[in-house]
Amino acid sequence: MRKKKKLVAIIVMLTMVVLVILGIDFYKKIIKPLDMKMANNKKIKFVADYSARDNKLVVELDNPVSGNFEYKIDGLEEGYYYISAFATYDGNCDYCFLYGRPYIIDVGGGDYPKTSVPVKEKQQVVVRGIKVKKDGYLVFGSRMSGGDDSKLSIHSFRVNRETNQDSQYNLLLGGALSRLNYVESTGAKFYDFDGSKKDPLDIMEANGINFCRLELNNNPGKGRGDGKYYLPEGFQNQEDILKIAKRAKKHNFEIQLSFMLSDFWTYGIPEDFRKDIEGIKDEEEIVKILEKDLYEYVKDTMQKMKEQDTVPKYVSIGNEMNGGFFLPYGDSSKNMPNLARFINAGYRAVKEVSEDTQVVLHIACNADDVKWNGNGTGNWFFSLCEKNNVNYDVIGTSYYPFWAETLSVDDFTQWCNMMIRKFDKDILLMESGFNYREDTETGSRGQLSNMGYYEGKYDYSEEGQRDFMIELINGIKCVNDGRCVGSLYWDPIMVAGDGIGWSFKEYDDKVDSNVISNTTWFDFDHKALKVFAAYKYN
Repeated sequence: MRKKKKLVAIIVMLTMVVLVILGIDFYKKIIKPLDMKMANNKKIKFVADYSARDNKLVVELDNPVSGNFEYKIDGLEEGYYYISAFATYDGNCDYCFLYGRPYIIDVGGGDYPKTSVPVKEKQQVVVRGIKVKKDGYLVFGSRMSGGDDSKLSIHSFRVNRETNQDSQYNLLLGGALSRLNYVESTGAKFYDFDGSKKDPLDIMEANGINFCRLELNNNPGKGRGDGKYYLPEGFQNQEDILKIAKRAKKHNFEIQLSFMLSDFWTYGIPEDFRKDIEGIKDEEEIVKILEKDLYEYVKDTMQKMKEQDTVPKYVSIGNEMNGGFFLPYGDSSKNMPNLARFINAGYRAVKEVSEDTQVVLHIACNADDVKWNGNGTGNWFFSLCEKNNVNYDVIGTSYYPFWAETLSVDDFTQWCNMMIRKFDKDILLMESGFNYREDTETGSRGQLSNMGYYEGKYDYSEEGQRDFMIELINGIKCVNDGRCVGSLYWDPIMVAGDGIGWSFKEYDDKVDSNVISNTTWFDFDHKALKVFAAYKYN
């Protein structure tokens, strides 16, 4: 018996040794140095530890430098892949990103999938949507530029086959353009990094933006706000949003159209709809009229979008509407069956014009289900939707570090995975933002008065804003199966300037303060900020 146990132990030990050797040989076979390119003959230090458990790559670059390294991986089945690795980067470069591409480059080159590496702390980095051709080759590489003794370390490198093999992963990145005509009507001009005056959409398109949000209010103007404030007349109504949509289309932006279903920021009933229910006391009759008005308004807008060839890829019914809209009749806590009817009327109107357009329900969640062990806003609201047979395609949410308080990007990624597991819907990040200065142009703290979890990690600076967005976009790509489909920033273009503010005062018709001038993509002089690098290299 003792000899038998000893023999078994020897066999197990030998098997483990063989597996380790095979593992090492396997890595040596499929991962091969392909190319090392350095500008100005600068030094590159390369360390590779090929093991069955871990790959470790360390790249150190002198300054000034621009360079990359590449690895060729073979033996892969044709299809779409993603690369995952844990990376540490010291943040001393103008940019640093990982990328993947086919071995044989298409005629004309091409822009291949890439992900910027978050700075300082080791984080998982994911590059999605890499196409492998019939030759079975994939090239993995890194590029960094402009650093001072910069260092990038990559650990636990893995190649993974995408779950979705029907289409290539394409992350949509952009921001709200709803106030563009209003801002420009005040005389505001926009400038590129070199100070040259340009159309802001030209600057965006050149720096990786491919998506925009258009927030449509019914009929903004004096007397149609909350009694104290109102939105400027002639902007963010249907006519204005249609104009911006045509402009966005010329820059190849996909469109997210948000039906705010209000004349102001609040969630009451628009004046035009309110007139239709004046004098009616029967609640069921009121709900029927509002349901009909919403359906007709959404369908009319969608038809006009279609006629000018600007059909939106995504449409949201309401804005941060977990509390409902058309209050009090569409209050989600008290009248969810009514709210379900309103949402379904909007859904039906969208699909009758464009079956391919995805309908989003946008909640103000900030990933709080993670904080409350799965029992936060997302679970509560979408469970109500499930119970009341609400039709929708995509879960939309807001995530601001300020409003999220203690919750990080990792928590946001976890929240997305939590919602996907329970409700089997894609996720769209409808709003996020981060300060590039501590104060607005008037010296006030602005809407985002602190950085929440990121207080002390990122500075109130151009670099801090850029580095947070790099971390956020990478976190989105880490969502399981690539099911977070896009990110929208609020608000990139509501810059500092005379006549620009969040609303106008009813009593004197003067503009109120601009509470987000320190969170835009352009500085107080309307010059492009470094945050664009987070989009260009993603």
